[in-house]
Amino acid sequence: MERQCRSRCQKEIFRFLSQDEISDFYIMDIPTHGDTGYIVECNLQFPSELHELHSDYPMAPEHLTVSPDMLSDFCNEIKDKN
Repeated sequence: MERQCRSRCQKEIFRFLSQDEISDFYIMDIPTHGDTGYIVECNLQFPSELHELHSDYPMAPEHLTVSPDMLSDFCNEIKDKN
């Protein structure tokens, strides 16, 4: 993941946190509309007995706007037809 990020992100605006910064990182301290954003890679554990109950709802949703360059060629073809 790090190699992919470094090749796609501008070094002036993207950096990895140091081990000390990671140790001190607390997600609830991050302002919702702050100037700095974070990409967090994590492993989520979700009890299997709740899978069926929550099957219609994403447990880790994200807010983003999908741009044409994020779509596959097939999806762009469908989009252009509609």
